[in-house]
This record gives sequence, structure tokens and C-alpha cells, in this order.
Amino acid sequence: MEAYSKLKSAPKLIPDDLVELILLGADLQSIMRCRQVNKRFNRLIEQSMRLQYKIELALDNLEDGFPSNISVSERLQLLEGRRNAWKGMKFRKKLFLDRRLDQEDTRSTQICDTGYDARIDPEDPPGVISISLMQGGTATKSWKVPTAGVVVGQLENFLLYSENGLLVLLDLHDDAVTIHFCCWITGAPHIRAFQPCFHIGDEGPPLPEDPSLRLSVGAYICEEYVVVDWDASNDCKHIFIFNWYTGEVVTDFSSTLPSDYMLLSEQYLLVVYDTPQEPLQLSVIGLSVAQKGCTREATVQDLRTVCRLQLPEKSGRLFSTGLQLTSHSTALWGRTAETRPWAAFVSLSDMIALMVENEDSEVMEGDFEYEDFTLFILPSVIHDCIEVARANGPRSFSWHEWGPKNTRLVRTSTRLHMGFFASRGMRAVGHMHPLDPVTGTLTDSGNSMLLQLYDFAPLAVRKHQTNLKLGRAERGVEVSAQSEYDPSAVFKAQDLTSMLPFLVRHVAWRLDNGRDITEFRDLRLSDDGIEVDYENRVGNLKTQKFICPTW
Repeated sequence: MEAYSKLKSAPKLIPDDLVELILLGADLQSIMRCRQVNKRFNRLIEQSMRLQYKIELALDNLEDGFPSNISVSERLQLLEGRRNAWKGMKFRKKLFLDRRLDQEDTRSTQICDTGYDARIDPEDPPGVISISLMQGGTATKSWKVPTAGVVVGQLENFLLYSENGLLVLLDLHDDAVTIHFCCWITGAPHIRAFQPCFHIGDEGPPLPEDPSLRLSVGAYICEEYVVVDWDASNDCKHIFIFNWYTGEVVTDFSSTLPSDYMLLSEQYLLVVYDTPQEPLQLSVIGLSVAQKGCTREATVQDLRTVCRLQLPEKSGRLFSTGLQLTSHSTALWGRTAETRPWAAFVSLSDMIALMVENEDSEVMEGDFEYEDFTLFILPSVIHDCIEVARANGPRSFSWHEWGPKNTRLVRTSTRLHMGFFASRGMRAVGHMHPLDPVTGTLTDSGNSMLLQLYDFAPLAVRKHQTNLKLGRAERGVEVSAQSEYDPSAVFKAQDLTSMLPFLVRHVAWRLDNGRDITEFRDLRLSDDGIEVDYENRVGNLKTQKFICPTW
């Protein structure tokens, strides 16, 4: 209130520009007080772009982060427009795909990923896959693909790669997995494929001892690579990467460690894992001809590690719960968002999101306490570490060497899984799974999917706490004093200036008019809203779209 006291006792002839300078150095409370008690000050504040901009920043607990070449009036206009667009979003529901599952429950490419719906239609004759291009909620083009030589009933998975018109079939039988590369129009062997089919190993993935359990085999296409992974009954994850252009096996290894992985480029694989002897860490694996000699017995530790990046040390133990990308620019993709493979190589326009859970058993004897964190990592930081390791030899980077200045660590407010997805522009969506990850039953939220809408825009920078001890956040230590801006953020000796995610608002969706959801499959952002795939107890696979015209 010091500024207000000075202005109140000052002569009325103080020039307006001097009054403006005094108010620019004042806090929000003093500015608002001056507006209330003095008509001249109120008029001056309303006419001053700089003061209006200061007020707008203070109201949303933001700091100025615009480039210096943008005028204050433009900054104010951009800030107000972006905030109004976010908070004025009105979603309306549109259910645009509702279909029965096939008896074998064969997994297919999610329509949210590609815009194409690939499925086995129970009304089709055996050995046929139906493909449709979905636009605006309707199928604009549909066709049938024969799968000669492949028994559809034995398919474990199939997926599409629209860049090359490729249909990939994963055939699981006789304790082995066979990958078929087909033209998605004729079903014939694809002309770009080095060979029409490929067998993974001599023994294939071990089948579960319990016949009631289903072997989980997944696959995706990443440019010229096919990545296949499966979880065996012995808690061992197998990862197999194959170049379908050349026929080269890039890598083939297994891991009994909790792990996730991501292809950085044609040369490097990013793996996050921990061991009983070492804490959770990121490892960059070199993918080269030397990896061809790997056998099924090869483990993560046997691979050629280029460098390791240590994560923050915390009491208790960190577990990885996910590793994915949040794209904040489509300009560098080289193609439209609709045709970009969801697992394309990491570009410098992306941001890597690592979700971890901290289990602290030292809180109380015999008791556990959990906290969930999301660590945002700029890919350029990892590539810088790779360059250092290539020049000086393999090495391990401590958290203090690479992390504090280049990452953003956000504590989430729930134990449920939160994912950050490819965004339009600088926006991102986090979702909390409506099903319990352990029991598979609905959570307390029922059929409501809880969404959190984030903004990564550098237009105005989120205020933050600095020099806080990295560890368990004290109550009240938040990014913002307003409760609607949860979750909390915890940093250690950081001076963050940009890219701190700004939680704008929460949205709760009531899915499927109250029917029980038995499986949540996917969530993606589209041009005009958000799409979610799920299965209900009646046995229907549904895609429900929430349209937002102001998106």
C-alpha cells in the first residue's frame, strides 16, 4: 500500500506519466485501491495499456514472457484472447462410431490415431478386414481387404500405416508370432517390404501358463521400423525392432525390469528402467549393426548404452508409469497432423513426458504413501548428452548436470494415471483413467472421465516457486495460490522462464450415458475437439467425440 499512500498525499498536478510509473512498480492491491478511491487514477489505469497488461498478468498469476519486439498492446490482446478462448470452451458430445466387437476381440488400430477404422466385421466372410476413412463422424470411403494365407481368427493384432498404404497383421499361433506386411487395398504382399512375412525368433513369446490369461502383444509402425513388444507370464517384457524395408533386425531383447521405451531416431532408443541396485534412470541405447547379434536372452544391460541420465533422488522408490510425447508444434513434422504416425521419431519440436510414481514406505512402518509426478524433458537436452557421450565416450549424467535447467517436474494430484497427448498448437490434455489400473473396475468417478486442459504457450509464463527442496511438497506450495490451478509443482534451484504447463480448467465427461465401461482404449486430440475410444459392458467399441468449436 506504500504506492497508494504516496499518490494520495502527492499534489494533484503530478503528471500522468509519472503516476503511471509509480503504479507500474506497485502491487496489484495498491493499483486496485487507487482505482476505487480516485477517479483520475481510475481513468489513467483504464487508459494505460501497460497497467492493464500488468493487471491481467497478476490476476492469472503469470509473468511476462513475450518477445521484446511485441508491443504491450499486442501482448495484452494475445493474452486476453488466449485466456478467453480456453475458459470459454464449450464442449458438446457427439457419438459418431458405435460397433459390435468381433468374437475374438482382435485389437485394431484406434481411429483416433489415424482417422481410419480397421476392424473385423462379424458380418463379413472369414479372412476379410474392413477399412474405413472416417471424417466428420462418418465413413467417407470403405473397402474390404482379403487376408489370404492368414487365419483372421488367429490374429493377435493388426494396424495401419497410411503413409505407405500398409496393413500389418500379427499372427499368433504355435507359440510364435508372424508379422505379415500387406497392401491395405488388395491384401497382397506389400511391394516395399523386404519379405512378405517375418517370424519373431524360433520359439516366439512364451505363452501364459494359465490358459485363461491372454498374451499381450502390441505393435506400431515408426517410419521404416516395426516395433513389437509383448509381456510374458514371467513378468518379462520382450522388445523386437525390425526394419521392414531392409529385413534387418535392429534389436531384440528382454527385460524383467519395470521399463518403458521410445524411439528417438533411426539410431537411438530411449529406455527408462530401474534395478534393485540402482534408482530409476533414462538410458540411451545405440541401435546399430552391432545390435543384430542380440539374442532373446539379451537384456537392457547387455545393449550398447551411449549414455545414462539420472533422475532426481527422492525418499522411497520411483516407478515408471508411462513415457510419451507432447508435441507443441506441427511445423516441423513435414506432413499434416492427420497423417503423422503416432509413434514417429522424436523431433526437436516435441516434448517428452515421463510419468513416474514415488512409493515411500518410510512414512509409517507397514504403510505406504504414493505421489505421482510428470517430468517434461526437451529432446534437445537428450541429444546434447548424446553428443557429449559420442565425443568423450559412454558416461552417466547426474541429475544436477542435465536436469534442473532443462526439465519441468510437475506433481499430479491423483494416483490415477495421467497422460499428456499430442496437442494442437501448444495445448495438451491430461486424462485420468476411469478404470482402476489394478482391478479393472470403475473408480469412484464412475463413468466420468476427468480431464485437465493444459497450455504450454510461451505468451505469458506461469509463476513458480524457486529454490524449493526437491522432494515431498509441503502443503500450500503450489504453482498458484488459486486452488483451481492445482496440481502443485516442486522444483530445486531452478529459474524457469518458459514452457511450464499451465493448468487452465477441469472437464468431467459422463461416458456412454451411465453404462459400465469395461475397457478404456485411447484418447486423442483432433482438429475440432477431443476423441475417446472405449468399450462398454454390452460389448460395443465406441468412439465418442467432444466437439469444441473454439478449439
